[in-house]
Amino acid sequence: MVKTRLIIKVIVISILMIIFSNYIFPNVSFGATITQEVKSGINNFPKSYQEKLKELEKLHPNWSFTAYYTGIDWNDLITNESGDTVHKRNVVPDYCDESWKCTECSPVRNWQCASKTAVEYFIDPRNFLDEVRIFQFEELSYNERIHTLESVQKCVTGTFLQNSVTYFDTDKQMNITKSYAEIILEAAKQTGMSPFHMKTKIIQEVGSNGSGSVSGTYPGYEGLYNFFNFGAYDTGDPIANALIYARDNGWTNPYVAIIGGAQLIADKYINQGQNTSYFFKFDVVGDSIIKEGQTGTADTGSLYWHQYMTNLMDPYSQSSSVYNMYAANGLIETNLNFIIPVYNNMPNEYEEKNVELDDKNKTLKTIPGVEVETVMLEAEIANYEILDAKGKKTDGTKLATGYKLNVLKDDKKTVEKTYTIIKMGDVNGDAKVNASDALAALKHSMGTATLKGNYLKATDANGDGKTNASDALLILKISMGIETLSL
Repeated sequence: MVKTRLIIKVIVISILMIIFSNYIFPNVSFGATITQEVKSGINNFPKSYQEKLKELEKLHPNWSFTAYYTGIDWNDLITNESGDTVHKRNVVPDYCDESWKCTECSPVRNWQCASKTAVEYFIDPRNFLDEVRIFQFEELSYNERIHTLESVQKCVTGTFLQNSVTYFDTDKQMNITKSYAEIILEAAKQTGMSPFHMKTKIIQEVGSNGSGSVSGTYPGYEGLYNFFNFGAYDTGDPIANALIYARDNGWTNPYVAIIGGAQLIADKYINQGQNTSYFFKFDVVGDSIIKEGQTGTADTGSLYWHQYMTNLMDPYSQSSSVYNMYAANGLIETNLNFIIPVYNNMPNEYEEKNVELDDKNKTLKTIPGVEVETVMLEAEIANYEILDAKGKKTDGTKLATGYKLNVLKDDKKTVEKTYTIIKMGDVNGDAKVNASDALAALKHSMGTATLKGNYLKATDANGDGKTNASDALLILKISMGIETLSL
């Protein structure tokens, strides 16, 4: 009888454990392992990455690019990161477009659970392979050639970290005054983490002017400091939560708080393989660093949960400030390495397209900044000639809205097909995209001027089938090099 009761108890406990695991960890497969591999060089990336990386290599020959093959299937990735299945694992600011918000969750402190659409965009590395946004993939290691006291001092300028602090050293039993730059650089040397990244994380957490987490005077928690906001959970008072964490870790002055917090980040993230801002946000790597040419394994049950923050846009937001720091310090041309993840079965629609051929309407649509040879190669056109809007043959080195493209037969004389060129953003047909085009699009949207035909089609920069102020703004950003287009 006792034995029977014991067996029943074991069965009940087992069932409860299964239910508990499925409730707490939905959509996670325990016990399965995947193979991960690291390969260096642009040619080791999938083709959908290569063109943009080659453009970056031309701009910055000293940069290197490492492909991190995660072994994760794209659909599994989205299932485990998406607000449609795992709510509030990723959130976006409440001011974002409605399409980026999960429809099932209510906002919390101006943050909204992210939708599947938003997750798919921000988690796809191919959307951010430009000169600025690439910095979310920067390897976050300390480099003594780059990270000097002078460069750290420059990077903290304009923030509260440009100041000095005086604290009591319990070991030396005396007051010590140091600049934040000195402390951050010392923390970098001790932990092996980039001081630039350290500064970025601190400002991201407590702001350029600091917060109650680092004042040492927060009511009820005087003499406590938490520069990285460890433990600052949204439930209750986030600052109080962070300072309770600081108290538990003995962070009683700025020096020990910065050193201790940096060590935690290094131990829990960077030295565990999550050594880029992207990997901080998206836990898609194993528990150790895989070096170039090596393979490793990851337990699928250990993925997705060890993520530093819930803000889906965090790596994107950080990238511009990091780029600006390197540029301001004259370090943009140093030997920087970028570790970029690759997933299995990534969707083709995320691959950049330079050309759209429409045989029905006899148009060839292209984007600014792409050489004629590249357009023809993608369109699979071997022999051609280009005529301007008046029908005069050009030298064939540029495309403009209203130009004609004659596709020639093998004899290079006989015209097989003729297409009219639509160069997106080139509203006035001068082969350039500048403020004049943006103004023309804006005037049309306001009804003060009229565009027709292919010139009107060239204004639809965002591809929504309309011409409005959003298109004009996007064209202006393209002309300034802030945004790029993809068909």
